[in-house]
Amino acid sequence: RYADTLYRDLAGQLSSPGELALLAAMAEKQGNHFLALKVGKIAGARGIDVGALSHPLGVIPETADISGSGKALAYAIARQESEFNIGAVSSAGARGLLQLMP
Repeated sequence: RYADTLYRDLAGQLSSPGELALLAAMAEKQGNHFLALKVGKIAGARGIDVGALSHPLGVIPETADISGSGKALAYAIARQESEFNIGAVSSAGARGLLQLMP
Protein backbone atom coordinates (compact mmCIF):
# COMPACT_ATOMS: atom_id res chain seq x y z
CA ARG A 1 0.00 0.00 0.00
CA TYR A 2 2.79 2.42 0.92
CA ALA A 3 4.67 1.43 -2.22
CA ASP A 4 1.63 2.39 -4.32
CA THR A 5 1.60 5.85 -2.76
CA LEU A 6 5.35 6.25 -3.24
CA TYR A 7 5.21 5.15 -6.88
CA ARG A 8 2.28 7.47 -7.67
CA ASP A 9 3.99 10.41 -5.97
CA LEU A 10 7.22 9.75 -7.86
CA ALA A 11 5.31 9.45 -11.15
CA GLY A 12 3.88 12.90 -10.43
CA GLN A 13 7.31 14.40 -9.75
CA LEU A 14 9.80 12.72 -12.09
CA SER A 15 10.29 14.42 -15.44
CA SER A 16 12.78 12.08 -17.11
CA PRO A 17 11.17 9.46 -19.37
CA GLY A 18 14.05 7.13 -18.44
CA GLU A 19 13.40 7.48 -14.72
CA LEU A 20 9.68 6.95 -15.28
CA ALA A 21 10.42 3.85 -17.36
CA LEU A 22 12.58 2.51 -14.54
CA LEU A 23 9.81 3.19 -12.02
CA ALA A 24 7.26 1.36 -14.16
CA ALA A 25 9.72 -1.51 -14.71
CA MET A 26 10.19 -1.84 -10.96
CA ALA A 27 6.42 -2.10 -10.48
CA GLU A 28 6.19 -4.73 -13.22
CA LYS A 29 9.08 -6.70 -11.72
CA GLN A 30 7.02 -6.90 -8.53
CA GLY A 31 4.12 -8.22 -10.61
CA ASN A 32 2.10 -5.05 -10.12
CA HIS A 33 1.03 -4.31 -13.69
CA PHE A 34 -1.80 -2.09 -12.41
CA LEU A 35 0.73 0.21 -10.74
CA ALA A 36 3.00 0.16 -13.80
CA LEU A 37 0.05 1.35 -15.89
CA LYS A 38 -0.74 4.07 -13.33
CA VAL A 39 2.85 5.36 -13.56
CA GLY A 40 2.48 5.63 -17.33
CA LYS A 41 -0.94 7.28 -17.13
CA ILE A 42 0.18 9.83 -14.53
CA ALA A 43 3.24 10.74 -16.61
CA GLY A 44 1.16 10.90 -19.80
CA ALA A 45 -1.36 13.21 -18.13
CA ARG A 46 1.55 15.52 -17.31
CA GLY A 47 2.45 15.70 -20.99
CA ILE A 48 5.53 13.51 -20.76
CA ASP A 49 5.98 11.21 -23.75
CA VAL A 50 6.04 7.79 -22.15
CA GLY A 51 5.00 5.70 -25.15
CA ALA A 52 4.79 2.05 -24.16
CA LEU A 53 4.54 2.76 -20.42
CA SER A 54 0.81 3.23 -20.79
CA HIS A 55 0.55 -0.30 -22.23
CA PRO A 56 2.53 -2.66 -19.95
CA LEU A 57 3.19 -6.23 -21.04
CA GLY A 58 3.76 -9.37 -19.04
CA VAL A 59 0.30 -9.80 -17.55
CA ILE A 60 -0.62 -12.66 -19.87
CA PRO A 61 1.94 -15.48 -19.60
CA GLU A 62 3.98 -16.35 -22.68
CA THR A 63 2.75 -19.93 -22.28
CA ALA A 64 -0.91 -18.93 -22.74
CA ASP A 65 -2.45 -20.71 -25.72
CA ILE A 66 -3.55 -17.49 -27.44
CA SER A 67 -2.72 -16.34 -30.97
CA GLY A 68 -0.86 -13.07 -31.49
CA SER A 69 -3.99 -11.13 -32.41
CA GLY A 70 -5.93 -12.83 -29.62
CA LYS A 71 -3.29 -11.79 -27.11
CA ALA A 72 -3.45 -8.20 -28.37
CA LEU A 73 -7.22 -8.24 -27.92
CA ALA A 74 -6.91 -9.71 -24.41
CA TYR A 75 -4.44 -6.95 -23.46
CA ALA A 76 -6.77 -4.28 -24.88
CA ILE A 77 -9.73 -5.63 -22.91
CA ALA A 78 -7.71 -6.00 -19.69
CA ARG A 79 -6.35 -2.47 -19.97
CA GLN A 80 -9.77 -0.96 -20.55
CA GLU A 81 -11.82 -3.04 -18.13
CA SER A 82 -9.53 -3.50 -15.11
CA GLU A 83 -6.37 -1.49 -15.85
CA PHE A 84 -4.51 -4.77 -15.19
CA ASN A 85 -5.84 -4.95 -11.62
CA ILE A 86 -6.12 -8.69 -10.99
CA GLY A 87 -8.37 -8.13 -7.97
CA ALA A 88 -10.78 -5.74 -9.72
CA VAL A 89 -14.49 -6.23 -8.99
CA SER A 90 -17.08 -4.07 -10.75
CA SER A 91 -20.30 -2.78 -9.21
CA ALA A 92 -22.11 -5.38 -11.35
CA GLY A 93 -19.96 -8.19 -9.92
CA ALA A 94 -17.61 -8.73 -12.87
CA ARG A 95 -14.20 -9.89 -11.69
CA GLY A 96 -10.55 -10.03 -12.65
CA LEU A 97 -8.45 -8.73 -15.51
CA LEU A 98 -11.09 -9.22 -18.17
CA GLN A 99 -14.04 -8.38 -15.90
CA LEU A 100 -15.85 -11.66 -16.44
CA MET A 101 -19.12 -12.44 -14.70
CA PRO A 102 -18.97 -15.45 -12.34
